[in-house]
Amino acid sequence: MSYLSASDPRDAWVLMGGMGAIVGALALWTVRETASPGRVVAECADGSVIGGWRDRVRRRPGRSPEQRARLARRFPELSTFARHECVDEELAAGDLCYARVREGKDGEGAWIVEGLDADGQHLGIQWEFETVDDAWEAYRLVEARVVRPLAAAGREAPLSDEDLDRVIERERLAAQAADPSGVSGSAGS
Repeated sequence: MSYLSASDPRDAWVLMGGMGAIVGALALWTVRETASPGRVVAECADGSVIGGWRDRVRRRPGRSPEQRARLARRFPELSTFARHECVDEELAAGDLCYARVREGKDGEGAWIVEGLDADGQHLGIQWEFETVDDAWEAYRLVEARVVRPLAAAGREAPLSDEDLDRVIERERLAAQAADPSGVSGSAGS
């Protein structure tokens, strides 16, 4: 049987160094796992990317210099860390109950993918895209992996675009009432 006696101080340093290397490697692996968007399917107008990670959908900051510059233009008042926090999203099955793609309006990106949260009461996502292809790729991934219709909780009909429009309008009015100056930002992008 072999063992490490650690009776010599050098043995203790070797043991602590090995443990430190293991802890450091695990920390790096965790950062890599958390930061990765997975298989990227679309690029948002703000420079973030949408990807499929295992059975989830992730939105993460893009890695190219152009994507980073667009993200900085979208959130100029924020630090790099805060910008990343703004676009760091992870969605699992059932996090949304309804999603759609629509053309953007004034002040929005050209195409929008938006959806209602799991209970259908709040806007869950609102991502802006420059191309219709990126919007539809992101929508298809969200629809396949995340959207689960509301259970028959007293609803006679499935959710519709009108339901989503009502929630968006209600949240817009609530944001205006909370911040009459109009300084606060909009949901997602």
